[in-house]
Amino acid sequence: MPMPPHLPRAWWGESLQKAQQIESQIKNASEILKDTGEELESDTLWRNLPYLFRQDVNAIGNKEFTYESISQKIKWFLETVDTEGTSVSTIKNARKRIGWTHENEDFKKDFAPFYNSIKEFRERVKEFEQYGEPERQEAVKRTQVVVDNLIEYIKLLWDITKAIKSWSEREEISYHKNSTGKELLPSHQPVEILYHATPFVQQILKEGFKTKSELPKQQGLGGSTQMNNDPSSEGIAFTGDINIARAIVRSLIDAINIAQGRMTISDVAKLMQAEMNPQEFKKWAGTLEKAREFADKRQFIFQTYRSFLMNSKKRYDPTFFGVNISNFEHMNVSNVGIIAAKVDMTKIKKYLTSMEEFRVPKDAILNIRNVK
Repeated sequence: MPMPPHLPRAWWGESLQKAQQIESQIKNASEILKDTGEELESDTLWRNLPYLFRQDVNAIGNKEFTYESISQKIKWFLETVDTEGTSVSTIKNARKRIGWTHENEDFKKDFAPFYNSIKEFRERVKEFEQYGEPERQEAVKRTQVVVDNLIEYIKLLWDITKAIKSWSEREEISYHKNSTGKELLPSHQPVEILYHATPFVQQILKEGFKTKSELPKQQGLGGSTQMNNDPSSEGIAFTGDINIARAIVRSLIDAINIAQGRMTISDVAKLMQAEMNPQEFKKWAGTLEKAREFADKRQFIFQTYRSFLMNSKKRYDPTFFGVNISNFEHMNVSNVGIIAAKVDMTKIKKYLTSMEEFRVPKDAILNIRNVK
């Protein structure tokens, strides 16, 4: 099941850096490939690329060009999100401006002629390395670097196109629910693997999943697990994104360590300091001093930790609805983990874009396993 990036801003930042690194290697790609066209037919590789993609490459370092490189498009997108936020219209514009192949839906077909030429190109390179003129070796090496980086550029564009498509779908689901009140699920197969982060791995593997009302009170973490308008319709909360499940596990371990005194206010302060500039951290420093005023300092540390997650650009925030630090004091960090379940998606009626959460009825869980 395609998933949008679980830390969108960080993902786009990393994609921008990757685009800039690749672009530094493929600037003037058409000239370099043309230069070795006689020996390697590398100019054929260039012609076999989709026209729009060639224009994206030609736009590298050329601000006056009609088209834009991938890094230019990502910069535009980040600036647009900063000023306008994410919305259906913003994502639709991004689909057209960044993920140009998404409108066609034939990404692999578009690039098939290029990839079909790669094998012959590699064979020509090997032949040239044996029998080619020594003074042309450097030109051939430059060509190989360009071709390898063009492949990476195509992969990056494909990742961006998939991310925009899945993100767009989530925005449309939210818009549809807000305007009609009806639930929609993202694109999926009849059976999917979903993930459940839990501090009770061994119990679940031994006894199977239980609904919140079937659990002892101290084991029912988080908010509602209601599946429809009937309050008695309980499900199990799963996420479709294993990265979100891993982030929840990381935060569960932190919460247990806070509850059991192994994670202090100083540890939380270090997390904040690593992400904040000195002025921002100075504002928080006064708040951190208030820990001394609390009868149960653990709860204050937990609240401060949750504030850190809420504002962090590098950590995912699993929210921890309706829980107190005392909920974690008798848990064991060695029992925290992820359960993967094969799920009959035809029985799921409720999905929340937040945390990619699916409310799964027990009879939809076909089998389970521990994720190491």
